[in-house]
Amino acid sequence: LRGAGPAVLPDPDEPWAAAVDIALVDTHCHLDAEAFEGETTSDILGRARRAGVTRLVTIGTDLAASARAVRLARHHHEVWATVGIDPNDLPIDGSPLTGAMLAEVEALAATPRVVAIGEIGLDYYWNRTTAAVQRAAFEDQLALAQRLELPVVIHSRDADADTEAILDAWSAGH
Repeated sequence: LRGAGPAVLPDPDEPWAAAVDIALVDTHCHLDAEAFEGETTSDILGRARRAGVTRLVTIGTDLAASARAVRLARHHHEVWATVGIDPNDLPIDGSPLTGAMLAEVEALAATPRVVAIGEIGLDYYWNRTTAAVQRAAFEDQLALAQRLELPVVIHSRDADADTEAILDAWSAGH
């Protein structure tokens, strides 16, 4: 169920699917992805169940997606949520993550069934905003996760050295 949509779902009619007797957890999916347009959440979750997936963590990438993730988690017992602002979903005009935006992430994080802050991090491949803005947003959301005692879901693309440096500095200070 990893975000790419229906084409990546295991076929429950495959012979090996019946042999799976372990619980599978999709730890990173985007149940609100465009690839699922036209399908109900119940249909998607039904396919997941038939494939042996018993729990799903749907990922927030911006404020709207985070709110949708929280709603899905409230209404479906097998769904959990993360909330955060992905580097590709920061304001495209280059403005930084605001205190109001961070406060909204924090309010969403206080919701039951939110299990992490994320998807947060750095993406120098798309470069939709400056590296400095991305780093500041990443650090702000790491601090929020620390304050709320939640794990993080990290997005890093073409930014491994900076991601590692930020995480090293963050973990050394905590």
